[in-house]
Amino acid sequence: MIYFVVVHKDPDSSFGVTIPDIPGCFTIGDTLEEAINNIQEAVECHLHDAQVAPEPTSDIKKLMSDPLYEGGIWLDVEIDMSFISEKDVSDIPISAKIHADRMIRQTSEAVVGC
Repeated sequence: MIYFVVVHKDPDSSFGVTIPDIPGCFTIGDTLEEAINNIQEAVECHLHDAQVAPEPTSDIKKLMSDPLYEGGIWLDVEIDMSFISEKDVSDIPISAKIHADRMIRQTSEAVVGC
């Protein structure tokens, strides 16, 4: 998926990259290339428990109007979110599976009238 990221660089500091569509997710690098190369790992660490990938914002003007990102350089980057859909559901507690199954049955009975 393509996400917009914003890069900041202050004098005597590393390059910082923030991914606005993934609140709290950021990374750094001594060079711009290193910072960009660190994005995938940062996203995977940040979303390690996620069940669904956050939808990327398509309106960059909305993101650019946020004062938090003022003075940054915007890039669009490909972030591989397949690590989210590849999760094994076998580690979900059995009680949660039973509860979910019961809720599905009750909902379908109410809708279909079975």
